[in-house]
Amino acid sequence: MLVTNISTFIVLTQISRIFVIASGAIAQVLRLHLVTFGAVNNDLGQKQKALDYINQALPLLHPVGDRFCANLLVKICRG
Repeated sequence: MLVTNISTFIVLTQISRIFVIASGAIAQVLRLHLVTFGAVNNDLGQKQKALDYINQALPLLHPVGDRFCANLLVKICRG
């Protein structure tokens, strides 16, 4: 019984690691898309729409210190 519980624990631990890695990858893709949509809308002159996308991306950007997004925000704010 103990061996089964240990095996189950090991498998669940490995599965949880996979989910952590996958969620980080998903967040990275989402962050990239939101910043890209912000940049495109900024280039099209749609400042408010650009800011909306960047604001959605901010919670995902803060932990990684994304300089591209910070520079884009400065560019949008300066007009």
